[in-house]
Amino acid sequence: MVKEINITGIYQGTDRYNIEEMNWKRIVERTRIMLERWKGRDLSLMGRLAIVKAQGIAQIQYMASNILMPERYIKEINRLLYKFIWKGPDKIKRVIARRKIREGGLGMPDASDIAKAASIQWIGRGELWADKYWNDFLQEDLEKLGGKSILNSKAHKDLNLKRKYSFNEYMFKNWWEQVRPPEIEEPELLLGVNIWTDERLAKPKKDDLARIFINKGLCRIVDFVDKKGKLIKTPMIEGKRAKDINILLWIRAINRIPNRWIKAIQEWIRTKEEGEEEMEKRTEEINIKTRMETITAKKMTQRIMRINIVDKLAREEPKYKDELAIRFGTTAMEWRKIDKRVITHSIASKNRSFMYRFNNGLTYNNKDFYRFGYKETDECSFCGESSQTSRHLFWECKETRKFWKEISKRLRKGTITEREVFLGENENENKQEEWAKNNIIALANQYIYKSNYKGEKPSWECFQGIVQYNKRLEERIAENENKILNHLVKWENIEMLLTKECYISGSSSKSEEKKKETSQGSTARNGKERRRKRGHETATEEERATKRRKE
Repeated sequence: MVKEINITGIYQGTDRYNIEEMNWKRIVERTRIMLERWKGRDLSLMGRLAIVKAQGIAQIQYMASNILMPERYIKEINRLLYKFIWKGPDKIKRVIARRKIREGGLGMPDASDIAKAASIQWIGRGELWADKYWNDFLQEDLEKLGGKSILNSKAHKDLNLKRKYSFNEYMFKNWWEQVRPPEIEEPELLLGVNIWTDERLAKPKKDDLARIFINKGLCRIVDFVDKKGKLIKTPMIEGKRAKDINILLWIRAINRIPNRWIKAIQEWIRTKEEGEEEMEKRTEEINIKTRMETITAKKMTQRIMRINIVDKLAREEPKYKDELAIRFGTTAMEWRKIDKRVITHSIASKNRSFMYRFNNGLTYNNKDFYRFGYKETDECSFCGESSQTSRHLFWECKETRKFWKEISKRLRKGTITEREVFLGENENENKQEEWAKNNIIALANQYIYKSNYKGEKPSWECFQGIVQYNKRLEERIAENENKILNHLVKWENIEMLLTKECYISGSSSKSEEKKKETSQGSTARNGKERRRKRGHETATEEERATKRRKE
């Protein structure tokens, strides 16, 4: 007798524990091997994050959409992914890392979020392929609970899901976690609410009516009102009186529907002047399809992430941010602006990675390097003061202060303060000038950090070279991504902020000519045409063939 069989890459069998081991153990091993191959690359934080999203998640998505993902493997896969992201232990709480980058997180999905989103996809597939045989298993369990209307709102937490297929049970729970129940402002959706399962109306532990009415197909509010939205006072099924339903039971059923909901439905019908035909359209199928239109694996994963973050009170900030908030009186609104700069600061992933680490206090100083064994002492590399901290490195050190003064001298107006070093400028009415100044400060912080690691004192001359290198780097990336015009505008604003003696491009006229050329149509050219213009076009097939014949 065959105990297990492999179908489309997934083992199926009678021994559930053994099947889970056979399926998920190899997925964990594949994920580990894939991440090991990338460890040797010099990837930035954002680069490693891109690998996890592109390849790490792909390893588990297919399997999670077909079989249950045990908790022990969720923990193991999360451990592998986060260890790869941080090159060791977690640097910030995972619930914070799951936020969007613009909100101070990394947009890092949890394995449990991916598994939940993958399971929910089957509700959409059940709507699209209603005639498939596999859909019978889903419909069977839906009918036991009162039809597809149970998916129109959150179900009561005490709802009995025993004797249901285990995957369906898992799928229903995940759906109810993310679904938004209809409110009184949405009367057309209230019509599809199932009064026997809705968390606001149902009483699963004491309910002796549910089974009687579910068997008769009387579950939704629309089943208990007429075409004008008024409650039907006598038992009715498909417009005919139901003789086998006691009128007392019927009254008990309609009494659980809130009067304010009925009034909202009646008002909506009067406003829309909808008749019986329109009422029939407001059925469970309409509601479910409306909710399923926007559900893709990616969007559902993001949606579940957001819900889980709220549930776990993820509004807390890292300790470093709390310290800065106390020191500078930073508000939540200001932190949102600061976190957004991670994306707008640069299109180079390494610059974005440093900006993210700097904002969250994840940059190392000599105190850390000494603890790691990278340096023989924790003294400051610039001034020799003992026990270097991040505040000392980026502001209090004599050499660092001298470097900031050198930059301030070359600004057309204004000086650089401690608050601007750590948080950037937020109060300038000229937004372009503010953006340019914050870019200069961010590059300077990155240069100070690298100089400290190498043991070299920061200087304006070396910083100019760093800025020029970053300009060329971003230009190449902008050309590949067809964003050259944005690149020119950004660096033009930076040049305008600096004095004429230290223009980064050497000549503003060249920048103007290039900007004019770009605006006239260079952005429409593809990468191949630009490479041809610069003399870097590869040989054609005929030229290659001729060369081979000569050889």
